[in-house]
Amino acid sequence: MTKEQRKKLRGRIIAAADEMTEDLTNRQSIVTIGGHTLARRLIFAGGSQWSGCGRDWDSIECGWGWVVDEKHHLTIPNLFGFDGHNIIEVQTGYYLLPGYDRHISISGPEDGTLIDRVPNSILLAIAKGIAEACAAQKSAAAQESAEAERLIVALTPT
Repeated sequence: MTKEQRKKLRGRIIAAADEMTEDLTNRQSIVTIGGHTLARRLIFAGGSQWSGCGRDWDSIECGWGWVVDEKHHLTIPNLFGFDGHNIIEVQTGYYLLPGYDRHISISGPEDGTLIDRVPNSILLAIAKGIAEACAAQKSAAAQESAEAERLIVALTPT
């Protein structure tokens, strides 16, 4: 899979997950597609203006993102940036927050589960599941339409 294909596939999967959960809260946003569970979860990372030198976790932030099977991030929150003084960057990766409370005390990576980007095979399985669900929905709509047309004819007085 090319980088461009991966980007487009991720975008369509994210859009489908957002659409399926648009009326739900972040905690309720859990869907199973293609045998994989997508959930909106709190993700945290440590950041610093320096890499190394024992300053990898000068700052810790968290935000909501889509996580697949509690192991992979489909999206990551926009964390850090310019703090008014320095550019703060993610230094050590992204981790799952062990709950749904932004105020959980986090001291470092040992307080969470490291999550990596979604492998291509999982992206393809999720995309296939979405495509199958869309095809089934179109087929059901076509059958309903045909049934309605048959009933209209059957109920039409002669």
